[in-house]
Amino acid sequence: MIDMLTEAGVSIRSGARVVDAVMRLDSTGPRISAVRVLGDKRWTVGKVYVDATYEGSLMKLSGVTYTFGREASTQYNEPSAGRLPVPNTTEATGWIHGDIWHCAFKELINPYVDASNTTLIPGVTGTSLPPVGSADGMVGSLDWRLTMCSMTNEQNVIPIPAPSQYNPAQYELVRRVLHAGWNPTGALLPRFTLPGNKSDWKMLAGGDSLAELVGPVAAEYANATWERQLQIYSEYKQYTLGLLHFFKTDPSVPTHVQRSMQEWGLCRDEYNRSGHWPGQLYVREALRMVSDVVLTEHDVVATEFQNKSDVIGLGAYTVDVPGPAQRVVVHGRVVNEGSIKVPYFCDPKVSPYALPYAIMTPREGEASNLLVPVAVSASHIGFNSIRMEPQWMILGSAAGMAAAMAVQSNHTVRDIPIVALQAKLRAGGQTLDL
Repeated sequence: MIDMLTEAGVSIRSGARVVDAVMRLDSTGPRISAVRVLGDKRWTVGKVYVDATYEGSLMKLSGVTYTFGREASTQYNEPSAGRLPVPNTTEATGWIHGDIWHCAFKELINPYVDASNTTLIPGVTGTSLPPVGSADGMVGSLDWRLTMCSMTNEQNVIPIPAPSQYNPAQYELVRRVLHAGWNPTGALLPRFTLPGNKSDWKMLAGGDSLAELVGPVAAEYANATWERQLQIYSEYKQYTLGLLHFFKTDPSVPTHVQRSMQEWGLCRDEYNRSGHWPGQLYVREALRMVSDVVLTEHDVVATEFQNKSDVIGLGAYTVDVPGPAQRVVVHGRVVNEGSIKVPYFCDPKVSPYALPYAIMTPREGEASNLLVPVAVSASHIGFNSIRMEPQWMILGSAAGMAAAMAVQSNHTVRDIPIVALQAKLRAGGQTLDL
């Protein structure tokens, strides 16, 4: 990617977080006239801007309408939207709108510190839930994609650093799940999946989501300031380092798990700018633009392909909220709520769908020179099908072409000729129909 940008003469400024934007009003409406990045007093001026951040940072600064969290099921008439039924309870009886069971606790876990039933153990965040289908500010879990290196690769492995302040009581929930019979095996543990004796490990994926950041803090991250997002990143990193230490040393952990975790470290040749640890959280969903067109469950879950007049690419992926939105108490036990796959993971009956250009452009009367190909205009359910790198690359490619057309023709991003953009995309090999 760096080579491609260099070949095109693009100037790259890494670590340049956008922290301010200047808006001006002209005959086309509000426009971004300049932006400023963290640690730089200079303003960068451009004719068209593309916000390709996970968090929608420039979109937020430019006054564009946005949202986060889960819409009520009634807002767009989406059966799978809003607060979900809790698996293995009466409210899940008869549920047919997707898989809500894949990260449900199979164990009955006491959520309280002691018999007084007054203080929750760490990781459990509440004792009440709104009605099924209600809107809330919750998002799917955040986590890491850790690149691990086998200890046998002595030239490249770096021992995992100890947490700065390790408190084993912080992992009481994990201890109780283990005590109840949970036995991590297979893909839950690191395994050789990459060349060089490495592992691409989504930590404990497929279990009870015990390594993931869920609940109010994950929800706060979506709309937090940059400073608070950095703080959440740091706090969650320390929690994860502590969890890795717990799995290697705590007597409650099965011997085979301890041995497995002791066989892995970090990679000397990965993430060199951030201490060999991922420099970003694995953020599946944060802010989402609200434009004149909103992609919803009805668009991304259909058995027949339905094209759109402003199609700029095709999407094809399950609605996938893999980790819970929150971990709460129901009927005196810990439950995960908020994870769903619609209808089921990679269901072959679901058709690919059209990605319309309009989900990248702000509403009429809002920033007329901004394109948003990542934090697109979609519902919580719709977004969690779009949020895959192949689809973001498709959207990003179209955004780049559209930006160039807007500059060359002096159009707003909303007013570029869609037919001409589609012709350019087809000439570049983009598929726009089935």
